Amino acid sequence: MLIIENRNLKRHLVTMSSPIKQTLGKTLQKINQSVNLMYMIEMLERKDEVARCLKISNAEEDEEERSRICREAADACLKEIHEHCVAYLNAHKDNGSYEEWIREFHPDNATMETIDHRFYVEESDHRIIWNSYCDMQGHSDWKIKPTDTS
Repeated sequence: MLIIENRNLKRHLVTMSSPIKQTLGKTLQKINQSVNLMYMIEMLERKDEVARCLKISNAEEDEEERSRICREAADACLKEIHEHCVAYLNAHKDNGSYEEWIREFHPDNATMETIDHRFYVEESDHRIIWNSYCDMQGHSDWKIKPTDTS
């Protein structure tokens, strides 16, 4: 809404001819439309920024959820390894071997002749767990040394 304060300008508007008033009216409408358009653009940009922030937030939450699920899966796998190792050693108190345990626990990673080399690396959870239970059950001679991966 245009507020006219200047008395001289008000007097001129009253005395203007119709075509000038129409032109002025159209000009003011265009200005008003431009102002409204600029306002709408600003609002859309704000909404777009909010949407971007929400996407980032959702992506972070999704990543946290994926990480949580991975941790839970890894924990469940380690628990399974522990349980199977203990069960195997209890069943084979005098004649257990790492290779036989791996063949039993992971038949897809072992043949009668070979065991996947990853079960012998220093970081192998299976090897570490096996060695710790061998120590606990008095079978230190059954422990497996890591292979050199270099």
